[in-house]
Amino acid sequence: MSAARSYVGAVTDTVRLVGAKGSDQRDRVLAAAIDAIAERGPDRVTVRDIASRAGISPSHVLYYFGRRDRILIETLRWSEEELTTRRRAELGRLRSPWRGVRRFIEPYLPVDAVDTRWNLWNQVIARPPTDPDTLALVAALEQEWVDDLARLVAAGVDDGSFTSVEPAPFALQARLLMDGVASDVVLGLPERSTKWGVGLVTRTFAAQLGVHRI
Repeated sequence: MSAARSYVGAVTDTVRLVGAKGSDQRDRVLAAAIDAIAERGPDRVTVRDIASRAGISPSHVLYYFGRRDRILIETLRWSEEELTTRRRAELGRLRSPWRGVRRFIEPYLPVDAVDTRWNLWNQVIARPPTDPDTLALVAALEQEWVDDLARLVAAGVDDGSFTSVEPAPFALQARLLMDGVASDVVLGLPERSTKWGVGLVTRTFAAQLGVHRI
């Protein structure tokens, strides 16, 4: 299974990214980590797996990241930053706030039960970091989504497309809703597909924002 097949969230073409960032070996290691995690899962991937794909020794991998759990955190950050760049570029081209909100939903949710990005998040949840800097990083990655959705909602309230709601509280509650939906999808529960999740979240948002045609 390749990273491109396993998820649509963050890095969907590691070969392209390695080529684009080939002068930075650290980025090559992160791209290799995405591939290795997509194939073996974040709980089973080893430093040797990553080193083999990056074409360097395990000691060089540890030189950049210090320990295995730090590789997972940095891979999550790298993939989230990649996704944020692409998401903002796409949303910036949309003129309708509701179209922006709808387009926001699908990249947030996992593509299936083996979604790499979401399984990275689940590893963080299962083994939460204890140092303040890493906790702040995780909070900042989540806040990027909240801030982007809040801007879309604020634009819709301002132009009369949406019911008057408080954008920031709405966006936070929306993220928590999508997290719950994502958990069902990643667990592989019966009839809990990405399509189901997108539909449920879209209808919920429409009702809350006063949108009648979805």
